[in-house]
Amino acid sequence: EMMLRALLLLQVLQTALATPPFQIPPGLQASFGPPGLTQVFTDQQNVPCTLYENIIEFDDGRDENEWYCEVFGVDATNAGSARSQTDVEVEGIEHVLAANPDIQSGKTTLFAQGAGLSNHKLTIGSGSVLTFGEVDQDSRRANRRQRRLSASSGDLSVLVVRVTTADKALTKSIATISGDVFGTAGSGDTINLKSVVEDCSNNVARINPGSGTGSACRDNDNAVFNFNTGVTDVDGNAVVANCAFFYNYFFTGGTPGDLCDSDFYGLAAQVSPTADASKNARTECCICGGTLGNYNNNVVDGVMELQLPAVNAVGSTNKQVDAAALAELEVLFNVNSLDQIFDNVMLCLPLGTTSGGSTNWVAYAGLTGYRSVYNGDFYCANELTQLHEVGHNWGLMHSWEGGAAYEDQTGAMGFTTGAADDEPQGNRMCFNGAHSWELGWYAAYNAEINPLTATFAGTLVGVDRVPNVLSCEKVVLKLTNSDKDFYVLYNHAVGANEGTYEHINMVTVTSMPTTTTATNVEATISAGSHATFSNWDGSGQSVTVSVTSIDADAATGAAEVEVWKGGINDRPALSPACAVAAPPPTSGPTSGPTSAPTSVPTSGPTSGPTSGPTSGPTLAPNPSPTSGPTFGPTSGPTSGPTSGPTLAPNPTPTSGPTSGPTSGPTSGPTSGPTLAPNPTPTSGPTSGPTSGPTSGPTSGPTLAPNPTPTSGPTSGPTSGPTSGPAIGPTLAPNPAPTPGPAPGPTSAPIASPTSTTVDRVSEVTGDPHFKTWKNEHFEFHGQCDMVMISDKHFANDRGIDIHIRTKIVRFWSYIQKAVIRIGNDILEIEGLPDFSASYWINYEHMGELTDLAGFPVSLNENTDRYTIDLGSLYPGEKIQIRTFKEFVGVKVLGASETSFGNSVGIIGDFHTGNTYARDGSTVMHDFTELGNEWQVLPSDGHFFHEISKPQFPEKCMLPENPQGQRKRRLGESTVSEEQAEAACAGLEDEFSRKGCVYDILATQDLDMVGAY
Repeated sequence: EMMLRALLLLQVLQTALATPPFQIPPGLQASFGPPGLTQVFTDQQNVPCTLYENIIEFDDGRDENEWYCEVFGVDATNAGSARSQTDVEVEGIEHVLAANPDIQSGKTTLFAQGAGLSNHKLTIGSGSVLTFGEVDQDSRRANRRQRRLSASSGDLSVLVVRVTTADKALTKSIATISGDVFGTAGSGDTINLKSVVEDCSNNVARINPGSGTGSACRDNDNAVFNFNTGVTDVDGNAVVANCAFFYNYFFTGGTPGDLCDSDFYGLAAQVSPTADASKNARTECCICGGTLGNYNNNVVDGVMELQLPAVNAVGSTNKQVDAAALAELEVLFNVNSLDQIFDNVMLCLPLGTTSGGSTNWVAYAGLTGYRSVYNGDFYCANELTQLHEVGHNWGLMHSWEGGAAYEDQTGAMGFTTGAADDEPQGNRMCFNGAHSWELGWYAAYNAEINPLTATFAGTLVGVDRVPNVLSCEKVVLKLTNSDKDFYVLYNHAVGANEGTYEHINMVTVTSMPTTTTATNVEATISAGSHATFSNWDGSGQSVTVSVTSIDADAATGAAEVEVWKGGINDRPALSPACAVAAPPPTSGPTSGPTSAPTSVPTSGPTSGPTSGPTSGPTLAPNPSPTSGPTFGPTSGPTSGPTSGPTLAPNPTPTSGPTSGPTSGPTSGPTSGPTLAPNPTPTSGPTSGPTSGPTSGPTSGPTLAPNPTPTSGPTSGPTSGPTSGPAIGPTLAPNPAPTPGPAPGPTSAPIASPTSTTVDRVSEVTGDPHFKTWKNEHFEFHGQCDMVMISDKHFANDRGIDIHIRTKIVRFWSYIQKAVIRIGNDILEIEGLPDFSASYWINYEHMGELTDLAGFPVSLNENTDRYTIDLGSLYPGEKIQIRTFKEFVGVKVLGASETSFGNSVGIIGDFHTGNTYARDGSTVMHDFTELGNEWQVLPSDGHFFHEISKPQFPEKCMLPENPQGQRKRRLGESTVSEEQAEAACAGLEDEFSRKGCVYDILATQDLDMVGAY
């Protein structure tokens, strides 16, 4: 029987190796191109290796992608490793990517004929012959012997290693780190990697502390089998077949070519299971010359201390310390690779190591690998950094928005470092729609349609609702597309996902190409809005995603979503999947009015009329209240002139007319009420009329009313109070109002308002750079909503608020949006990557935009500059909002003491230029504190159409390098400082030149000069 097995094996080997150029016969599937070992070269690659991608993040906004290959046996020895399996850097990866741009980490294999191996590098030249293959991930080899894809579900064993070098150590103890990762009992750390993963996945993935005791096998890949293959290579040398060779082949059905498998070639195991009961699980140890042994390491609650007394952190690269730690760990655990025991290994290195010459690296992880590495205490402890890196292990790439990586902050694969680990807020976040689908955590609650052939009308619930999801409700809706699929998710900011930073409680549409897991935000949709995608899948047809309603309640929150082929006007008849049948209509009309409206029709008529009319409206009131007070006067005169109209009517009619009428009316009414009425009504009519009417409305308000009364009464009191105050302003004021009402009667008309000409400029642009009223400059790189300018007395007490919203990209931030409120009108502007801009006028997206509270608004031909002309009230003054790609800038031009003299905000005091705190007296010189001081408070009003975190009481989110210092390694930058200075040299203003240089270096985009 043993002879028969040997002969069968010999036959397969002879067929496989003798078929030029070593092609695998039918029935035998090769995962790699050439055979594993035909001739041992001491300086070249002998067996195929598996490619892996490392993604390294830096705290200055960069990331780097580097490729390495996992080599075995003699190749590991040639690379300079004492281990039989090791990772080598791929030098010349550009040749590999040019030959195969669709390489997938952990799946694609490489054999580079003629490639050199030395000093832990695989060097590939332009003349190397490259052969690619693919690892069979379904085989037991992928799940046992060679590195497997990191699992993202089930019970996951995680080992955390606190690495101490000869010169450096972390400050956090083993117990503290265990709390940071596992929430160990007694640690007090309630938000940690374990809790975040288990809450987000609803325990589909369970993070467990790894153990330090057990048994494992350490193979000898150079063991030679006693089979005389009879095959020679082209030089006449005998072909050597070893363990590494067989691990590189798979057979039909996914069975690995392992001599020790029980079904190898359909035969029994080469080693009898009864020969040594202790080796049943790892019989390859016998035949491959390995050793099966026990290990007993001091792992406490999933964390172990690893001393590297021969290694210094300072002067070493992170990869050198990483490699030294791995080599020691593999000996301690008696394995070739730690993923034989653990699902994930997290190495926490002390500060001091470098990556590419820089010490400011954050962390890195192998895409589809098992290992992640962290730089220092902060990143080792931060659960969102941990989740981001482990997400790479799970095969997830970065989340993009607006053409930039990390920009999607709805999920953990964007820029999501969040608060420090010991701060409670901001660190509970899951993944965006595309990555949520990829992980498979909500597979039972997801849906998939081809929008060209099917429609959808249903309810989407947030991830925190799982598993309390109705059969008609879904979590992620996938819209199929041959190039990139689209994923629709309700980004409900509660529970497990309460820390999501943007597009809060909105429906998000993210895309993911079929060849990668990098995602991009395609649309964010609020209630009553929609997004239409043209030329879907090259069909020439559009697809529309519409959100009819959103419920943000923590317990019942959901979004009603519809999807159909065509534009917004092509909506077919759709029936929501979760629709509740309406009750039948009443059998007849009621005989009289009911005392109060019912919420649904009654089953029949009432028996008789009610005792009186209803006290409130019937079942059909106005569909929604207006957002502020109305612009125009009431339909009848009041009993006496007040200093300005009140925001709500008196509860009873006025008592009577004044003593005499005015001699004539004014030629036109004022444009609207003032925003600040007298706190109480006047006690009675004025004592006398004015001497005569004004010839027309004044062109601007006087600074104080005349002290004398009017000369006569109005014609009569109003007949009664109005039916109720307006809840908010209407969106359609008088078509041509005057810029503002006069605060009181004048004795004679005046030509124009008085003003103090100062002609100052305040500005906030780009990255973001602030210019005070006194032309002084500073920067603040936090992320939050901030008050740039606020003055409740602007434009005759209509008031003005200018708020900006900043967004972090690692060590710097930029102004993403700006919103301006004047009176009852609100204009919000956002930059877009394609150089266009998006705006909302009174919360209507891209609505008709002609004026803002009566001040004309113009848009230039390039649609990148909005100008609000204040000249009708403040001659020569303007507000400009400019966009450049995603960047937004706001500039106030020609400001005078009359217009902005009383303004407050982050740009300082108009008269002194001092950057005051909100108390108006404390001068703040720390601009980080100043930014937090002028974070928008609830009392300032929220004017943006959507909420984005952080919001008070959460402080502004600071970048990973809080000082915002540029540590970019200019030698590795594509744009040098000299090039940036040359590009910005034509700017006249020194402030603009400095900001321009800074922005170009931060973004590595010379076109950023266009923002100035």
